[in-house]
Amino acid sequence: APTGDSLFTVNHAPPQGDTSPEASPLFDLAAVPLTGGAPIPVIPQAGMFAYPSPSPVQPRPSGEQAYQVAYLQAIFPTQSDTSRYRLVVMDRDGSNRKTLFPPEGAPGLDPQKVLWAPAGEGSPWIALLYQGNLWVVDSVSGQAQQLTGDGQLDRLDWK
Repeated sequence: APTGDSLFTVNHAPPQGDTSPEASPLFDLAAVPLTGGAPIPVIPQAGMFAYPSPSPVQPRPSGEQAYQVAYLQAIFPTQSDTSRYRLVVMDRDGSNRKTLFPPEGAPGLDPQKVLWAPAGEGSPWIALLYQGNLWVVDSVSGQAQQLTGDGQLDRLDWK
């Protein structure tokens, strides 16, 4: 987290039914408090490749140091090792979840770490790769914009 008080991660969840713990296909998104204590479940069955990514701090008029967390949600959570994913943002406590990209009916995303625009760059944009092209998505409005068109990208970095 940008506030330095927790770490967002993916936990291998206990199995349902008679499956052995090692064979469980379930993976939850959790927050680990850095002050100690057990991981706090945030999103059940997010998927093996959720790649949680906290935004820069977004100061509120109240003085609160708020932030959002972007993550990938498996389209087929019990098959998340081979599933495609959707980009979702939520508040740091898991509330106000909003699926942003790709649009309903479009093929899902390949597993990847999405990147937030650096602090101070205006609207909280998220960069990602989709079908070999660079896209940016506004985390507030959900507006997505394709920036490249040759389908040749395989990684990105935003500094």
